[in-house]
Amino acid sequence: KAIKAMNQTADCYDDPWCTFRLINGSVLTLMGVIGFILCVLVIYCLVRHLVELPGHQGIFILNVLLMDFGVSVIAIFRGLGIISKRLFNVTSTGHPTLFCRGIAQVSGFIWSAQMITLLPLTIDRFVAIVFPLKHKLWITSSVTYVMVASSWIV
Repeated sequence: KAIKAMNQTADCYDDPWCTFRLINGSVLTLMGVIGFILCVLVIYCLVRHLVELPGHQGIFILNVLLMDFGVSVIAIFRGLGIISKRLFNVTSTGHPTLFCRGIAQVSGFIWSAQMITLLPLTIDRFVAIVFPLKHKLWITSSVTYVMVASSWIV
């Protein structure tokens, strides 16, 4: 088995699809690391200056940033999984590893939930544009927190 595994690794250098997967995994990992660093930087700046933003925009932006943070972490794991067959490949019995299934489930959840976290920000901007005089009456701090919490619960 060890010789067969070594031959499969040696064949990877001749296989263009294997090279493409390695480049794809490297680019995905690099994008995840850059996204992670930028999200941490923006979250730090936002939390530090949260009071200075008008209205409840800081809460909505922090909500979206936390989801982007999760997406960048998942991108790092998926990229590393593509590069390293030990993380993301099938076991010797031919069944996917538990890590592979877990990352697939979490990434599917994160990417679908990312669209839902944009909904409170969209509702806030819609009310601010269409009903500018009633915006402060309708979108209070408690409504803001309920919208953000419900986007994470859904």
